[in-house]
Amino acid sequence: MFAQESSVPRESIASVLQPQLLCRKKSFFEHNPEPLDEDLYGVAITSLLRDTRRLASSEGRFCLRISRLSATWLLMVANMLLQVFLLVEFKKLVTQAAVHSMRVAYNKYQGKMYDPPFDTTANGYRRGHPGNFRPERFQELSASQKELLCSFPLSQPVYLGAVLAIWTFTVVADVRKILFLAELILLRIPHVDSFGDMLEHHNDDKTMFLVGLPRSIRWVLFFMMFLPRMTIDIILIWLGCRWLVATASFADVLLNAMALEFLLVLKDLLYIAVVPQRDKLETRQMLIDNKKEDGPTYFGYLGSFGWILIVICWVYLYMRHLQTVLPDYRWDIQDVCRSYIIQNTKV
Repeated sequence: MFAQESSVPRESIASVLQPQLLCRKKSFFEHNPEPLDEDLYGVAITSLLRDTRRLASSEGRFCLRISRLSATWLLMVANMLLQVFLLVEFKKLVTQAAVHSMRVAYNKYQGKMYDPPFDTTANGYRRGHPGNFRPERFQELSASQKELLCSFPLSQPVYLGAVLAIWTFTVVADVRKILFLAELILLRIPHVDSFGDMLEHHNDDKTMFLVGLPRSIRWVLFFMMFLPRMTIDIILIWLGCRWLVATASFADVLLNAMALEFLLVLKDLLYIAVVPQRDKLETRQMLIDNKKEDGPTYFGYLGSFGWILIVICWVYLYMRHLQTVLPDYRWDIQDVCRSYIIQNTKV
């Protein structure tokens, strides 16, 4: 037997499939050309691309191009070094004294609140055994000891965790910029052999499009910009969290978290204050050609929310296991300080 020919007209089939195909096409997202950030890193990339292209094609004034390329990249490196220098100096000049006073006060607290025997930390301070804790002895401490101990950020872990999370999210915002720009420039942009083929100039809107990169420029950007910048952000997270944990005041913990942010916006401050207006204009006109199409996926819609889990895990691990302000902290201040804090903060 022969199969009967379908009685459904082809026109009706096309009318059914056409909206489905149109809907599927609309679900794919085409990226527009991406602008560079208007900061020291953006102007450094612009200078590298434009001046290298000019130098390779022997266009323009050689000394002028070399001078601008050197100035912008030296300014970018100086910004990185200044960030690290300030945090290291904060650690030595501000944090060390607070850490020492915390350790001494907590050592006395352990000796008073616990019965022997004691364990000893790597720094030589006492730590009592949980079964030997005597919370009723808190009332025997002096007023100054109570005030200092109950001002430890670790005595209020939820509050401290929230502040550490805010600081970590502040740095994560910069980390995401680095990762996006690195993926865009190092992975998505196609390869070209000649420096002269890197850029395309559009006369209608005076923009310059990055359409390809030689392998040498990719390595320069990776080792001279993306890798150092990512390393500095990791250092900022670590030293910033240490400084906040060592701040012996609940008000100062929040203020210090806000003060730390200026280390991240230093690149914007120097860009506004130092970079010439012409360089700013060229940075604004530099666009990165991005021809990638993204379909509807779980990762595309929800992947970035994973940073919330990463930050929560980091804050928990740092407070419970990685912080060295009070090594082997026993988490034994919060309960005994609860009534003291309520009594001293009521209006």
